[in-house]
This record gives sequence, C-alpha cells and structure tokens, in this order.
Amino acid sequence: MIKKYASIECILLASMVFLFRCSLDPESRLNGAVDRYLEHKADALPSLESAFLDTISIEDIKGSNLQSAETILYRVDGKDVDIVYPQKRSLSMNDGEGVTLVDLSGDYIVLSDGMRLSIFDGSGTHRSDETVGDKTNQIKALLVMGDDIIYYKNCNLYRYSIIKNSSELILKESFTPPYEKYYTAQLQAKDGMLHVLAGSAGLYYYSIVNIVAQSVVLKNLAMSSSKRLAGAADIRYIAGNSGNWELIQYLVSTKKKNPIARFNDIMDIELAVGGYLWENRNGLWAAEYGKDKVRVPFSYQLAGTYKGRVLLKYRDYCHIIDMKKLFMRLDVLKIKAPDLFNEENTTGTPPMNK
Repeated sequence: MIKKYASIECILLASMVFLFRCSLDPESRLNGAVDRYLEHKADALPSLESAFLDTISIEDIKGSNLQSAETILYRVDGKDVDIVYPQKRSLSMNDGEGVTLVDLSGDYIVLSDGMRLSIFDGSGTHRSDETVGDKTNQIKALLVMGDDIIYYKNCNLYRYSIIKNSSELILKESFTPPYEKYYTAQLQAKDGMLHVLAGSAGLYYYSIVNIVAQSVVLKNLAMSSSKRLAGAADIRYIAGNSGNWELIQYLVSTKKKNPIARFNDIMDIELAVGGYLWENRNGLWAAEYGKDKVRVPFSYQLAGTYKGRVLLKYRDYCHIIDMKKLFMRLDVLKIKAPDLFNEENTTGTPPMNK
C-alpha cells in the first residue's frame, strides 16, 4: 500500500513538474497567449506581444537607450560609458569633451572624444591616452583590429599601433563624403576587408579597402541611408529618395546592381542576415529578401543591429532577434490568428465576436 501511494505521489509530482516546465516554455506560452487572444480575454494582446517576442529572441538586454558599434552594445553619459553586451564594463574618460566613439576587441577597449584615444585592456584597466586629433580635425570613426586602432580623420584612414605607440597613414587615397561640412563616418571590418561609410542627410559614400594590400576594392558607392548589410560578395543598401526608395543588392565582383524591393514610405529600416525590418506610418513590417512583406502586428520598435541581427525594443528591453524564427512564427500566427494581419487592423486589436 505504501508503495502504491508513493507511486501516485511520484506521478503527481512528475505531472506538476511537466506543467510547470510547459508554463515556462516560450512556445507553450505563445500557444496559450494565442488562445486567450482568440477568446477575447482581457489584456490578451500584451500577453501575446510578450510571448511572441520570447520565441524569436536570442538575447534580452535591459535598457532601451542603447547604441550599437556592430560588435558591442553600450550607452554613453558624457564621459562615462557602460558596455552592456557581449560583456559588461563601466569605463570613463577623465578629460575631454565626452565620449563619442567606442569599440573593443578581445584584448582592448577604446574610447574617443574625437581628439584622444583612451585605451583600456580587455578587463577594463586603463593603459594610455593618445591625442591624434583636435577640434578642427576630429576622429570621425574608429575600429579596433588586433593590436591596432584604425581611425578615420580628415577623410583619410590611419593606423595607430598600440604596441609601438605611433600612428601612420594607411594609404594616400582619401574617402570624402558627398558633403564635407557636416557628416558622420563608420568603419567595419568584414572578411579581412575594411568597409568605410561617410555622409549625412540621405547621401553617403561607401568604400571597401584591402588594408593588407593597401588597395581600394570599391570607391564611393552612393547610398541614401547609412543602413546596409555587407556580405562576403555583396552589399545590400537603400537607394532613391523620399517616396521612391529601393533596396539594392550590389555584387562586388561584377558591379551589378539587383533591385530587391521598393518602398514609398520608410521611417526606419534595418537590414540583417536572412531578411529585413522597416517602420512606416502603418507600423512595423518584415520581409525575407526577394519575398513578400508581412506586417508585424505588435508594438515593437527598431533599435539598431548587432553582428547582422536586428534589435527590437519592447518596453524597457532590447531583444536580439533570430530572423528565421521571426518568419516561422509569423507564418504560424497568420494561420492561427489571421485577423491580426488585416490591412485595416494596424493596432493588433483582437477581433470582435461575430
């Protein structure tokens, strides 16, 4: 008899554990949230928004006011910097005008106010400060590559050796923006190449440099947005002007431009591996390259990219998104709750009882 009761208790305990785990499983939570939405339960939509996001998120990061330098997520407050992902570091520049640029590699973290390079080791211990610019000739972008800091100043590329404590011009070629008075610049390392973007106000020039060979692979490809995605053989970017935007794939080897999609309304856009998301006056939209668009029927907001993945902001968190899972979950949701995707329904309001 004792053994019988013990067996029953074990079965009940196992059932409780199973139900508890299901309640924590993102997919089970999503299915439950869809059911509540279809039953017109109170607060069903916020629950569905949260559950859907849980199934497509790779990482959830506290804080919505984050900046991205492609390889790190951080926030700046004057001379103070909090790096929040992929590692946590709190750093400060003791002097200067306030931090404007941040980057790191495995061995170094570098801050800059546009004039100085403030260099830290990987653990956050301060190593040195080096002045390589001034108020008239400011550093517009920087990138840590091994023991070097690559920086863009006066439309030229320089290499600062952390080991040798010296700077040199990488090549004589200049990379001027379309308008030289007011502009920003970005540097990105990709597949052994250095990618350079410079411009402002809807007009940018994009170039690719082989640092080892000290040669220019691509010079001054015109873009209408700083948002782009560079692959090993192609670049995807936005061309056109207000009301007539176009997503283009540029093949580096052949210099051929392939149109992918057209837009008449864009407020923001992020290009990622596996697809892209954009915001317009009717909400947030998503599409795989070369396929039809679909509206994301929730109140998420674009918050940048990290290593080719889109960041979505929801409440007080930024979420790194798995694009493949996003499209899979949207396909399922279109079947289970098609009213969410009605053209006239731009708020995600649950359907009325019929």
